[in-house]
Amino acid sequence: MDDRSRFQSVIDSLAHEYSTTAFSPHITIRSSIEDASVAIELGEQLAKNYRSFEVRPECLDHNDVFYRAFTIRLKPDASLQGARLACAAKLGVVKEPYVPHLSLMYQQASQFDPKVFQQCPDDILRAFAIDRLDLIDAGGEVRDWRLIRSFQLL
Repeated sequence: MDDRSRFQSVIDSLAHEYSTTAFSPHITIRSSIEDASVAIELGEQLAKNYRSFEVRPECLDHNDVFYRAFTIRLKPDASLQGARLACAAKLGVVKEPYVPHLSLMYQQASQFDPKVFQQCPDDILRAFAIDRLDLIDAGGEVRDWRLIRSFQLL
């Protein structure tokens, strides 16, 4: 099973078990880009400047923020940080610090069950490849998110 399918399986299983919405596995580099044409231009630029790369998980993590309720926190990575800085140069600096992660479940903090940590497969923390950049319209509810465009990294 490839990495994307492996993570999707975990996300789907947790969403079913905890009655929350499933989503596609992703690592957010930048959110809240107002102009889709600027976002597409930036995606094209990043795809030209970055080759596929591997990221290394640090640990499973829980946070009170809905979109980071249960995540795989990633070790610092030069490619992710570089992409983040390229976004900041084009779109302006984001005030909050960048904590690279792959979300496994979105949920209100009050509903979080620590047993979720035990429901992940043993290999969940192995390194995985990043080989594409997806531009997602994440306006509205999670179930309404849609892919605008995908950019393959060489």
